[in-house]
Amino acid sequence: MSGSEEALRCLQEMEKLTDDTEIVFELDRLHAIGVGLRGQVGPRGTLESPAVALLETEELRPLRRLLKHPHAEVRCAAALAISEWGGDDDVPLLVDQLLSDDEPNETKLHHVVALRVLGGPKATEGLCQAASNSSEQEDIRRASVAALGVLASPAGYAKSGSQFRTATEGAAVEAARASLMRVAVDPVASSYLCLAAREIAEEI
Repeated sequence: MSGSEEALRCLQEMEKLTDDTEIVFELDRLHAIGVGLRGQVGPRGTLESPAVALLETEELRPLRRLLKHPHAEVRCAAALAISEWGGDDDVPLLVDQLLSDDEPNETKLHHVVALRVLGGPKATEGLCQAASNSSEQEDIRRASVAALGVLASPAGYAKSGSQFRTATEGAAVEAARASLMRVAVDPVASSYLCLAAREIAEEI
């Protein structure tokens, strides 16, 4: 059985479920299948180029519905599953929820991870907004800054956080650089966040 066939079977099984715990289990399995096929957890896209959806729109519909599930744990798991199988069309809802005042931090962190995997200009813009938002929680801002660094260097964000593959120039790269520099001088941001943002902005 191919990875896509296994994913479709997983989605079909999931549509029959009503228990949140079982739904999350299947979503986690779907995410794991995608990671296993790629052999890594790194980004599928870059700052400029979004990931291409691996399933058809109709096949992705159940996952997209679960992004609006009333329970945060399900939304978190759905975001990670979509990051492996979805594409650019899935980014706007993830961004909307990331920037929403109604979403808990745990959900927002999972959405940052999903956007970090999917990439593309729309994901970059959303991460820039979250990183630049002085009223946002520090952990969300840090995660968003780090995600921009990862997308700038899809070959792998170095453990030191300071070595990048040169990012392809373009509007999204320039937007990321400008946003990171705003974070670097934000008086509300912690010294750690300012330093990280400046370091990434100067390297991409």
